[in-house]
Amino acid sequence: LAVDRATEALQRLLRAREGELETCERRIRDLEASQRELANELLAMTTAMDEAGDPRVLAAALRDLEDRHVAALELMGETSEENEELNARVEALQETLRAVGNGSS
Repeated sequence: LAVDRATEALQRLLRAREGELETCERRIRDLEASQRELANELLAMTTAMDEAGDPRVLAAALRDLEDRHVAALELMGETSEENEELNARVEALQETLRAVGNGSS
C-alpha cells in the first residue's frame, strides 16, 4: 500500500515535470523564433545603413549643404539689393532723359 502511494506520488510528480518540460520547450521555440526575427531585422537595418552611408559622413555633407544654402541666400539678398539700386538708377536716368527731352522741345 505504501509502495502504491509512493508510485502514484512519483507518477503525479513525473506528469507535473513533463508539463513543465513541455512549457519550457514551447518557450524555447518562441525565443528561437524571436531570435530569428531580430536577426533578420538587424540584417535589414545594417543593409539599410550600408546603403545610406556612414552617418558621420552624411551629417558632414548636410552641414556643408546648409552652409552653402546660407551663402546662396545671402548672395541672393545682396543681388536683390543691387537690382533694386540699379532699377532706381535706371528710373532716375529715364526721368532725367524725359526732362531733358521735354526741355528741348
